Amino acid sequence: MRSPSPFPDSTMAKISRRQFLRGDFSGAADAPPRLRKARIGSACLARQDAVCRACGDACEARAIRFSPRPMAAALPHIVEDACNGCGACVAACPARAIDLA
Repeated sequence: MRSPSPFPDSTMAKISRRQFLRGDFSGAADAPPRLRKARIGSACLARQDAVCRACGDACEARAIRFSPRPMAAALPHIVEDACNGCGACVAACPARAIDLA
C-alpha cells in the first residue's frame, strides 16, 4: 500500500514522465509561462527535400505541423499558440535549424 502524500493534490504539478526525467518542471501551476517560441530556419532538411520529422516527433505539445508539398518533403511549421517553448524540438533537430526566440 502506498503511503499518502504529505501534499494535497492541488499543490502537486501534473507533468509527463519525459518532463520529469529532463528536469522540466514548467508544468507546475505556479510556474510562469515561457515567452520564447520555436522558429524553424532555412537549414531545415525538409527545405532540401529530405524527409525528416524529428522535430515533430519530439514535440510533446504537438505544436509542429507538416504541410505536404507535391513531389517534395513536407515542410514543418510552428503553431504559435500551441508552442510552449520547451525546446524539445531544438535538441531533436539533426540540422540545428530550430531555435527559440
